[in-house]
Amino acid sequence: MIILLIDDEESDCKLASRILTHEGHSILEARSAEEALVLLGRTQSGSRPQVILTDLVLPDMDGLALTRRLKADPATASIPVAAMSSHLATFPPDDLDGAGFSLILTKPVSGRTLPRQIAALDTLDTLDAPKESERAEGKTPPAP
Repeated sequence: MIILLIDDEESDCKLASRILTHEGHSILEARSAEEALVLLGRTQSGSRPQVILTDLVLPDMDGLALTRRLKADPATASIPVAAMSSHLATFPPDDLDGAGFSLILTKPVSGRTLPRQIAALDTLDTLDAPKESERAEGKTPPAP
């Protein structure tokens, strides 16, 4: 599975990347929200990430705003987004609930649980999310 990992903290990024590559995943890394948006804009639909894992505290745009943009874009709306932060208490729960995250994790991530949590996101996306082609054909409403 291709995972886009967005984190400006090098040590946290390395940890999550090491855990996920050990499980056989391909990792695309971005150090900011803007870098992630540029990277997503350049990827073809077949090479887009199946899951996005983003820090909530980023230098240019927080993970809430980034996720809202991703969910508003038909090209990325169906990609599950997992948030991670060591500062979850600083974000109002209603904001976290309304942003469109499929999963919220506390940093540092756990090597025991992260692979299972990411695999569950991919399974949910495969089973529940309408395909981009179905939305384009008007068969299903846009993803929330």
